Amino acid sequence: MVVLKSSKAEGSFLGLGTHVWLVVIDSAGVKTTYSGAKVEKRLGVIKNFKRDFDKPPKRGQIEVPPPPGMSEEKWINAVLSAGEKVLAEMHLKLRFSGFFPCGKSRGNCCMIAKKIIDTAGGVIPTDRQIYGFTPGLKTEC
Repeated sequence: MVVLKSSKAEGSFLGLGTHVWLVVIDSAGVKTTYSGAKVEKRLGVIKNFKRDFDKPPKRGQIEVPPPPGMSEEKWINAVLSAGEKVLAEMHLKLRFSGFFPCGKSRGNCCMIAKKIIDTAGGVIPTDRQIYGFTPGLKTEC
């Protein structure tokens, strides 16, 4: 199962910002998370971030289904592989920008979650909602 979870972003302007992260649970029940987080002034891609691992999704969650024709097991493996690829290629490579993540040198947690799902070949459903301000989640960066 692949789930996009969300909560209020720490230190967000007027409490409007929303932090998102991916939770992947394989058939053996092993949970893996991927987050984008501010590390000094850079965007870190963090696997199993302690702050997110068991955090309740107070601003909603969206189960991200496999693409048509792909089994759940292959989908989980594709997302885990994409997460590792994004981690290797993007960790600390961009400046963190919560409000304006799109650009050659900027990013945020929403952009990281979307990049992992896109890289795995999936699409985040648009018929369900994450509450709050989530720039980079529904747009191409």
